[in-house]
Amino acid sequence: MRGYSRVSGDPTEMGCTKPPSSPQKVRVHRVSDSSLELRWDPPFDLGGRAEVWYDVQCWETEQDSGEEWQPCGDAVRFYPNRRKLSDTAVNVTGVDPRTDYRLSVEAANAISAVQGRAGSAESVNIHRWKYVIHTPAPPKEDPPSVCRAGTYKSANGGGGCSPCPPNSRTDGVDAVECECMRGFSRVSGDPTEMGCTKPPSSPQKVRVHRVSDSSLELRWDPPFDLGGRAEVWYDVQCWETEQYSGEEWQPCGDAVRFYPNRRKLSDTAVNVTGVDPRTDYRLSVEAANAISAVQGRAGSAESVNIHRWKPDVIHTPAPPAHIKDDSLPVWILAGGIGGGALLLILVITGVCYKRRSYAKLSPDLELALLPTTTQMIYRRSEQHDITPGPQPISTGQLLEGLCGRLQTSLRDMLVDRGCLTVGKPLGVEFGSVYEGAFAPQEGDDIKVAVKTMKVGIHSQDDLDSFLKEAEIMQGFDHDNVVKLLGVTLEQEPDASVPTPMLILPFMKHGDLRRFLIATRYNDVPMFVPYQSLLRFMIDIAAGMQYLSSHSFVHRDLAARNCMLGDDLRVSVADFGLSKKICSTDYYRQNAAVRMPIKWMAIESLSESIYSVKSDVWSFGVTMWEIATRGRTPYPGVHNHELLDLLESGHRLKQLDFEQDLYKVMLSCWSRDPVQRPGFGELGEKLKAILSKLPPLEASEEVHYINQGLVMASQMTPEEEDREFEEGATGNIYLAGPVAVSPPMEEEDGYLLWRNNQTEKTC
Repeated sequence: MRGYSRVSGDPTEMGCTKPPSSPQKVRVHRVSDSSLELRWDPPFDLGGRAEVWYDVQCWETEQDSGEEWQPCGDAVRFYPNRRKLSDTAVNVTGVDPRTDYRLSVEAANAISAVQGRAGSAESVNIHRWKYVIHTPAPPKEDPPSVCRAGTYKSANGGGGCSPCPPNSRTDGVDAVECECMRGFSRVSGDPTEMGCTKPPSSPQKVRVHRVSDSSLELRWDPPFDLGGRAEVWYDVQCWETEQYSGEEWQPCGDAVRFYPNRRKLSDTAVNVTGVDPRTDYRLSVEAANAISAVQGRAGSAESVNIHRWKPDVIHTPAPPAHIKDDSLPVWILAGGIGGGALLLILVITGVCYKRRSYAKLSPDLELALLPTTTQMIYRRSEQHDITPGPQPISTGQLLEGLCGRLQTSLRDMLVDRGCLTVGKPLGVEFGSVYEGAFAPQEGDDIKVAVKTMKVGIHSQDDLDSFLKEAEIMQGFDHDNVVKLLGVTLEQEPDASVPTPMLILPFMKHGDLRRFLIATRYNDVPMFVPYQSLLRFMIDIAAGMQYLSSHSFVHRDLAARNCMLGDDLRVSVADFGLSKKICSTDYYRQNAAVRMPIKWMAIESLSESIYSVKSDVWSFGVTMWEIATRGRTPYPGVHNHELLDLLESGHRLKQLDFEQDLYKVMLSCWSRDPVQRPGFGELGEKLKAILSKLPPLEASEEVHYINQGLVMASQMTPEEEDREFEEGATGNIYLAGPVAVSPPMEEEDGYLLWRNNQTEKTC
């Protein structure tokens, strides 16, 4: 099962185990002004193993200094040791009353090493040590004969202590039976070594195949997680409602039949007959096992909605029975061909416009039985609703209002507004991003992201500035750079300028920073391996190498501006600040523009100079973000303090990642831009680090992480807000250089700096 592994030498009947949870109740007992005793309780969950050891980490900072936490100096010592401790206490000497400390205790076992992951940790902060109340430490008790937490002794008294089977635990000592963890249960008759199991997850990829107008085949894939059991069965539920009636869903009538059955199915398919073309259906497939009955809970279900519709029959007048003259004049033939071509263009444009007007995005999967397509199908409106409206202004006509350069450069990327459907919002950065559906001239509708300007921006300059991003992106063609699919314009009735829309590929898992934070806080219930983090960095380096080879400077490289696809490929995105370098190898910013201070190179902060090597600096910060799983760089440092901090030689600190990787980061932060490596060299260094690690099967890794993301998609808005609790000012943009003038205006979390110079462009 995911998250579990085996150690060479474990008995077969032991099953798979996992790393322990974090230690509990980490606490401090003061011994003297310069020494203390650190104590903790064993983990709540030992992962199904008997062994557990502890590592102690120590950080320090001067009281009230506002400086970052630093690893404790050599004066602080630990007895008997700080690594591989088997006891739940350690003595700490050499502490300074004028210093604040943070002590962290990590729990690990043999599986932690197999999986290559850090132990689960619990920390305690010690502020103003000299005021800590002296509490005598309780006497140590370590009777050699007891079975400690996580182990048990069989009721017949034979043998010694045995580790609890998978997914079970003991809280006290000398237990004779292990209790199942929350969500897990036992079935009478299960062997003891099997441990506790749970109900399966929901079936996957529920889909419909049309057989005839009144019958279909419902198919699905087995659950991703069988709950640790071999058996699984399926129940099919059916609801129906009359098309467009607005009534609630009702259980399907007796006319709808299922073959071979709809209950306790062992196969992953069922035939459904008696469906009505005038009725909408919802079919739900539940997965269950023996534990589902023990726990008295319904199976986990996945549903599919079926909206029935039949296409209109187009009647074409039959040709005349006789044509007296076998030859036609040339002018008649040419006119006929031209008229036919014009008619074809009008039909295509009209179809796209109607599809846009009446197609609706739905959070549920909607399928049409007639006809079927492979991607995204939208519900077709009834005939009496289709009434010709006012003729819309064409995208080409709206293009004429742009500056001459944009008219020329974007003409080939323009698509008709009628071929784009805009749905629910996805996020906001410089613009607003929506989910959408795009109907290209050839092929099926595809799911896309639609980026447009924020509400309230209506000047021609704003429009031209926004479309510069499209102008930059139109030639991009690389797997690790987001590709522009098209541009369209829409004229609102009361707007002075049209609203631009950039059509981009839909990246299912959003931006990389949100993903990293979600995994760190367990909103996505999984652990992302270190190898995956390195692959993310390698992808970004490849994308940036492509951009730099085409003389582009990104200027806003950060984890939030890198998108994660469902294949776990990372693509560089958001080119709102990007520039094409002309004759020189750098760009100097003079106008007032909001910039990402904590990701900017030292020469960008001090002199407003941007180059490929300043992007390399930003890449180093982005690597630090990824390695720390989305932490905000320079915590506790205000933006106006950053330049002085960097000038004095300070850099982001090494946290829980390898020294080899930190050396690569440091090379990106060299004071001299010439000394920084290029993106090609950085990619090779990262690949070399990855090659030293145990290999992971890429397809399994993608499947595992995608399943965690699907589970996380059910999180509530309150859970989603958690990502903003850390570093609320982390994504602040300032115009450089910092020393030009004080901030003049604050808007939407950005600090805007102004001066009177004019920006120089290519």
